[in-house]
Amino acid sequence: MGAGASTPADFSHKLRHGVIAKELDGGSLGEPSLAVIPQPGGAPLLALAYQVSSLPHQGSRDQYIAFTTSKDGGETWQPHRPVQWGLTPLWAPVLHWDAAGRRLALYYSESRKAPSPGGDIRRMVSLDAGTTWSPPSLVWAHEAHEPVPKVTSSRPVLGTSGELFLAVHLEPQGAHAVFNKDTYSELGAERAAVPGVTAPPGATPPSLLSAAAILVSRDGGDNWALASIIDHPKTWLNQPALEVLSDGTLVALFRSCMGQVFRSVGTPDGSSWSKPGAVALANPNSKLASLLLDDQLLAVHNVGSKDRASLAISLSLTAGRTWEEVVSLHKLPGGVISSPSIVAWSEDTVKVAYSVQGSGLRLTTAQLAVVQS
Repeated sequence: MGAGASTPADFSHKLRHGVIAKELDGGSLGEPSLAVIPQPGGAPLLALAYQVSSLPHQGSRDQYIAFTTSKDGGETWQPHRPVQWGLTPLWAPVLHWDAAGRRLALYYSESRKAPSPGGDIRRMVSLDAGTTWSPPSLVWAHEAHEPVPKVTSSRPVLGTSGELFLAVHLEPQGAHAVFNKDTYSELGAERAAVPGVTAPPGATPPSLLSAAAILVSRDGGDNWALASIIDHPKTWLNQPALEVLSDGTLVALFRSCMGQVFRSVGTPDGSSWSKPGAVALANPNSKLASLLLDDQLLAVHNVGSKDRASLAISLSLTAGRTWEEVVSLHKLPGGVISSPSIVAWSEDTVKVAYSVQGSGLRLTTAQLAVVQS
């Protein structure tokens, strides 16, 4: 990828597309998360977790988390199987390979008090590449900090002092109805129109806080604490993507309802963050994914601010302040492409999983060759 580059680069690339799983019987597949599991003396495993809804959209009461692996980089997949399910929806799985502990972690959200994304954030661990899993442990409760659903988003990242950072967001019931409008309105005015669980008399009322949160762990993910809350008065900062620069600086990118990606920069301990602001990367209120390679920041995102009909990779050599689109991954006029996940597969190759509404999950392998301009 051209280490140490400080000027924009021209990318030549080769793309290979494949199908991971197809939607069946009126259901939908979404929120894929990739991880690479090294194998001693052999090719790595490519691991994938995703959510399965029995409805054409996410959020069915029986929505569960499925898991699979590939021994050949996504050409073929092992049988897909449920790894966690329950009486209420499970959301947004996030895989993380813990190299120090040689274990695979799966983070996800479990609804408990609101019929909307999020709830408690939980974690399961596998010591055998996903064949068996530990019972789930609680990472951050619905009631923690403020009583509002907590939602997983992007993989944890390792800080320069060995701590682990996990970026999540707080999504009050009804927030989707507010932050998908062309103009912002107060969340409180929208709540009455959204069916949900009514708190009993005397109970603490639900919070209306919509924000991103940075959690920190100093023991490899076994215990977590809140490092910081990041919010903005006029937009949600949803589904954050987090990276750590070589000097320890944290960079977070956010989905917003303002037509652009928002960005904030944090101190190496995650306790202090700059005021979030828009950057020159359009965003149609959709999730994006990030990857740091040689201090060059890649973002996988929907193109433009109006729809989710195309997906691309953009490059930033300025820690996310400025961007240049370098690879067009998938175009589907009139379609909906969403929820990308990206991993580094080799020095010049990345793999991107994403959802295509009405079709299923796709995997695109992009071999990138960088020529400095």
